[in-house]
Amino acid sequence: MFTELFFWSSKNHAELLERFESLWHSRHLGFCIDMNRDLIEVYQPTAVIFVGLSNSEKTASAFGLKYIDTHNVGGTRVIEHYRDAHRPWFFTKHWTGSRGFTTPQRDAIRIYLEQNLKGKRSKNMSS
Repeated sequence: MFTELFFWSSKNHAELLERFESLWHSRHLGFCIDMNRDLIEVYQPTAVIFVGLSNSEKTASAFGLKYIDTHNVGGTRVIEHYRDAHRPWFFTKHWTGSRGFTTPQRDAIRIYLEQNLKGKRSKNMSS
């Protein structure tokens, strides 16, 4: 399952702050966390993937995740790997070139995910 921690429809970060205040102090955050929990419970995904590393530790804490690993490429952190009682959670470097995302980083993320998801299937896929 690919998701965002915070559901927002702002053009940019400045508009986000104007509408919702800071992420971790927003009244909207609790709603987003609850919705993600509901989605995960209903769909039982094989894994949960978040794009963006800046909030990985706080997000992991909010969802009660256990830290597993950090994967770097050329000294740059590209994946934070956590898990809950049922599945792995991956936080990746943002996937846009505007944020310095390189082809070797993209390839390393793909390989890491393939290696860590090999043989796993979601309950919905197996029924």
